[in-house]
Amino acid sequence: MSEPNAQMVVLARESRGYTQTELADAIAVGQGTLSKVENRQIPASNDLIERLSSRLNYPREFFYQECRQKNLPLTFYRKRARVSARTLRAVRATINIRCLELERLLRSADLPPARVPLINASDFRGDIERIARDLRTRWHLPPGPVEHVTRTLEDAGLLVIQCDFGDRQVDAVSVYDPDDDLPPIIFANPGVPGDRWRWTLAHELGHVILHHHLLTIPAHVEVESEANRFASEFLMPGSEIRGHLTRPNLEKLASLKPHWKVSMGALIERAASLGKITERQRRQLWMLMGRYGYRTSEPVSVPLEQPTLVTELVDYHMSKLNYAEREVTSLLRMGIAEFRYYYRGGNAGGLRAVK
Repeated sequence: MSEPNAQMVVLARESRGYTQTELADAIAVGQGTLSKVENRQIPASNDLIERLSSRLNYPREFFYQECRQKNLPLTFYRKRARVSARTLRAVRATINIRCLELERLLRSADLPPARVPLINASDFRGDIERIARDLRTRWHLPPGPVEHVTRTLEDAGLLVIQCDFGDRQVDAVSVYDPDDDLPPIIFANPGVPGDRWRWTLAHELGHVILHHHLLTIPAHVEVESEANRFASEFLMPGSEIRGHLTRPNLEKLASLKPHWKVSMGALIERAASLGKITERQRRQLWMLMGRYGYRTSEPVSVPLEQPTLVTELVDYHMSKLNYAEREVTSLLRMGIAEFRYYYRGGNAGGLRAVK
């Protein structure tokens, strides 16, 4: 497009966590000018684009992109506590920018079709656990723990993106529109323990299957509860883990953690949901977890899984389509440091050119 896109100015500002007032002060322009630009009252001058580019660390070309923003319902943010409106705006903007980049990468390479069923839980009479079991069967997962959740999701055609949201309280965001060209995408914070990473991906997978395709969410539907129930059964099938949860104590939970690759806290909740412990026993276990500091830092670490599919997309462009690194960054309208953070690493394989 010949003129800067006001929408991209807003996305750039919000993705870096600036308010309009703060950015105007930082680049030494009047807030009124910036407001008029963002509201399409006046076009952005070359000088303003230079200032925005320098301050926000986006190349000039970034501001000239077309953009159709993704709808990101707040209900599908996995977060640990109340998060500020500013942080949520930054997360929304960052995800929209990443989606623009992924759309460009996918123009020249095909991913395997996403093998993700879209299910209305009411058709199963609210039996979320059955939906999770059916998916494990559909994906031919063997009994017991899911060996590698990230690879399992990528093999099913989902994209998993490591994403620093700038706030450790936000764990993940999932994006999926069945009518869109993009596959289901889970953006997840890598600054978490490996067991939490696995749980978060399973939780967001629940949202993709159960909620993203619904035009409206009925008031009685507790989407976070449903996603947690789905994750619990997907990672710890009740029929298989039940026998392991008899009379659990902290030592036993710590011994089960590396086998099932879930947190001790998740195992406590699973024991309670399966009726293996009473509510009183559940509270006592959580009190002991707090006493020993395990609520914030559990013993026994689970390795953090690494996604590879998105780096394969970039490597495909560079090794098969002969893109130089600067050409890929130009394609994606992003700076070299940010490009390397989000997209470098892994080995190309399993992708084919679009003809």
